[in-house]
Amino acid sequence: MMAPQTIEASLGHDCVGRVYFFAWQDRIAHSVEIQQNGSSQIWESVEGNDQQDWPPSPPFQNLSIQRIRESDVALLVGMAGKSHWSLSVDIDAERGSIRFDVACRITTDTGQLRSTYRCPSVAAVECLVVTGNGSTIRQLENHWCVEPDSVDSSATVRWIYDFKFGAGPANK
Repeated sequence: MMAPQTIEASLGHDCVGRVYFFAWQDRIAHSVEIQQNGSSQIWESVEGNDQQDWPPSPPFQNLSIQRIRESDVALLVGMAGKSHWSLSVDIDAERGSIRFDVACRITTDTGQLRSTYRCPSVAAVECLVVTGNGSTIRQLENHWCVEPDSVDSSATVRWIYDFKFGAGPANK
């Protein structure tokens, strides 16, 4: 079982960004926290199970935290069905965000590719989820899903999104 690991850095504007990685069943889950003046906004990844080829969030099984350009970067890989997944997570004060760069190598028609979060906390700090590079965000019941705009079978599909200090989920 993997020991919990964290990356943390300033987001500027008296904000701290933190991503906490922990073992959950057969995979690695994570939570994203933006903290300002003692208040926090926390987003939790929604995970699937080992029976799902297309879980609600990418199924990562391996994590490595590397020091790149004076900041910690989390690198994750995993598999579900015949698909291979990868993720890099970095926190950048200059950009003021926690960036998630996800890719999935698919070889067959897909189910739903997405990264799914729930936000159980209500706090004074509001978090803006900004999508970019071919991705979009939408709300499904009490969850937020970031999805690639298009998916081609037998391809590598990539989607990028940022958590920023702001005023709630939105596309940019």
